[in-house]
Amino acid sequence: MLLMVTALSLIMVGSSQLTFRSNMPVVSDGYRQNSFDIAAAGSGASSKVYAVYEDESINNAPSILFRRSLNGGESFGPAINFVDPAPAYPANNKQRDPAMATFGNNISVVYTDNSQRDTEGLPSETLIACSISTNGGDSFIHYTVTPKTLSDYPSTTLKFPEVCYDPNGNIFVIWKEKKDSDPGERIFVSYSTNSGSTWSIPQKVYEQDDPSGMMTQKWPSVAADSNNVYVTWNADPGWRQLCWFTKASTSSLGSGSLSFDTPVMISEETEVDSYFSEIVADDNGVHIIWWDFTTDPNDNNNQNYEDPDDLPSNRGDLSDRACAMYMGSDNNGVSFGDRIKVNTSINAWHSPP
Repeated sequence: MLLMVTALSLIMVGSSQLTFRSNMPVVSDGYRQNSFDIAAAGSGASSKVYAVYEDESINNAPSILFRRSLNGGESFGPAINFVDPAPAYPANNKQRDPAMATFGNNISVVYTDNSQRDTEGLPSETLIACSISTNGGDSFIHYTVTPKTLSDYPSTTLKFPEVCYDPNGNIFVIWKEKKDSDPGERIFVSYSTNSGSTWSIPQKVYEQDDPSGMMTQKWPSVAADSNNVYVTWNADPGWRQLCWFTKASTSSLGSGSLSFDTPVMISEETEVDSYFSEIVADDNGVHIIWWDFTTDPNDNNNQNYEDPDDLPSNRGDLSDRACAMYMGSDNNGVSFGDRIKVNTSINAWHSPP
């Protein structure tokens, strides 16, 4: 499989159009690649572009590989393999769901990893791992966010890890997980204040009211500024998939835990499904975008998507018509402005943001 990236060459201020350069190959090794994430630092011809992805070139099982460009994406160097040393059961090793964040020369890559499972463990038992570079990708140190010293790990239910830095270099990792005491998956968080050397004990972000008794939380996203860490996710407390937002002050990270506010629904309607929220933040604002079915002309928004990669391939036959929805805050997430439909056409398929 050929994994490609394209570079933005021109932004037309005041225009709805962007001009991109032609596709640039990241890897072409004849194996399958999935779950690509990208980040960049710097500007101009010497900017750095980082790519991380699942690759099946090692033992025909998904492993996390990292590549770096030092020339604005014109070319990429050799892959760094995060399966090092090789696991005890290489044929069953699986690393999945990578996500990446950067802060200066620091790079954090989180993913699910079963290479550290017990000898008698199931191949599906995984941990949340975080590989961190403090030298711009020259080398990585591998850490475990959910260590085996905690009784709940490894687990067969860990999925969708995400990561961010705050302006002080603290690292926040979130993921979905199902514990025996919960009827469905919940979003958990852990953080490090020392570049990954130690991590806070994983905690549930928020236990929402669950009238159905079967609620699940999934597809989390995380961002942080100088004052707060922000989290969005999907939940279905009333059988509809809806997007939610909460925040926690980071003023007391030394206590080992975070105290999150009561979640706010960011979806426009409770009777219309919404999915795949993404959040970014800095000290100037908080911005959220998500996939929303309020524009569906057929009121047929009942798709049950489990993963953005599971979308139907024959999109032209779908009767559902979703839009990308946005809202922003300029007061650290205390309140948000109006919801804005990024695309308004109801006669075309719009992919998740």
